[in-house]
Amino acid sequence: MFLDRFRRIVATGLLFVVCACGGGRSPGAPVNDPPDGGDVPGAPQRTDPVRVPTAPINIPPIFDKQGLPIDQVRELVSSEIRDACGDGELCVDVVVDRGDSDTIDECSYLTSDPASHPDEDFVLDRGSTLTLLTGSRTPCG
Repeated sequence: MFLDRFRRIVATGLLFVVCACGGGRSPGAPVNDPPDGGDVPGAPQRTDPVRVPTAPINIPPIFDKQGLPIDQVRELVSSEIRDACGDGELCVDVVVDRGDSDTIDECSYLTSDPASHPDEDFVLDRGSTLTLLTGSRTPCG
């Protein structure tokens, strides 16, 4: 009699443990998704991999290209950025704009924004823009 009663108590206790741990979740359902599809406060949320922030990249210095044809500089810089991005993609926009200095013609590279400094890589966030500035003197020589 004592043994039968003990077995019923243990069986009831196990039933409560199984129900409490299982919570009515269907097999294969993610742990943090409630059965009704609502959000659980404090539960980690899924992220969209496209929107996950990625590390910034180091761009080699380009100050030493001053005076070179702007098309050549843009090609070199774009190639260096593709290498730095690591996936062959151009993860930083490279644009050309006319600067305000008349010391160099508008077909030649003058500086960049953000500026490049001697012997130092500079860091750009993926998706940002690097502007290559030309001089303002015309005509092109």
